[in-house]
Amino acid sequence: MKKLLIPVLSAVILTSCGGEEDKKDEKKEFTVCDCVNGGKEMGEKMKAAGDDEEKMKAIKEEYKELEEHCKKLGEGKSEEEMKALMEEAKNC
Repeated sequence: MKKLLIPVLSAVILTSCGGEEDKKDEKKEFTVCDCVNGGKEMGEKMKAAGDDEEKMKAIKEEYKELEEHCKKLGEGKSEEEMKALMEEAKNC
């Protein structure tokens, strides 16, 4: 399962390049582990939902905020900083 999460987290972090500007009124800060664990939970729920489009839509909406914050986690990071984030993710 960990091997599945690393590519998912990588994709989320790497797709953050060129994202929206940070909103100043956002209060909650998510950690790398929040992203890893949230991705795992989301994946499990989506797997359980099967082909039910209604459930899939609800799951995506439930994790929308987390997904946005996780994308921003990698914004503006150097290659070295991204490697450090990936190492941190391995320890979650």
